[in-house]
Amino acid sequence: MSATVPFVESSVEAYLDHAIRRWREIRVDAAAMDRSGLIASCYVDAYQSVRVSLFGKVLAMDEPQ
Repeated sequence: MSATVPFVESSVEAYLDHAIRRWREIRVDAAAMDRSGLIASCYVDAYQSVRVSLFGKVLAMDEPQ
């Protein structure tokens, strides 16, 4: 018996894009409050890496939602 979840490309891409945008917001908020944005930066990098592996490109900073 297979325990896999069907891969729905548009849903996975939407999830990754949402996560990247959210962690970017957290990174900016952390920097504005003199806290380290290192954790947020690591999450952005990790989600971008998955996005590149699956879809061949990163989510640009100014790409519309």
